[in-house]
Amino acid sequence: MAQALLTNAAKKNNVKIEALSAGLFAQESEPYSANALFALKNRGIDFDGSARKLSKKDIEECDAAFGMNTGIAREMCARFPEYVEKIYVFPKEISDPFGKGLSAYENCLEEIKSGVELIVKAVSENKL
Repeated sequence: MAQALLTNAAKKNNVKIEALSAGLFAQESEPYSANALFALKNRGIDFDGSARKLSKKDIEECDAAFGMNTGIAREMCARFPEYVEKIYVFPKEISDPFGKGLSAYENCLEEIKSGVELIVKAVSENKL
């Protein structure tokens, strides 16, 4: 959901950002949650794809990598210590909707949206 929202917000604000989503514990090629896709579609955002596991190459090639909460960012730093300067905690703490209903995904989407707005603003002002 973060990738879709960030890509969408960057495009709307004419800010050059290439986003990708990958998880520390993702099962490679698993389809995205139907509730995640429904929550996005309810906001007029079409998105598809499948889960990806975060790799060293992903971190190497990015300018910034965001853990969706403090624990995830810490784990990213532990797994990729040579890239800690690129790893940040997402600007808003995000509750994990995994395994919950559509309303949990919609609430999570709101949390992500507010963090995405801060990231787009920081990039547009050359602060990130």
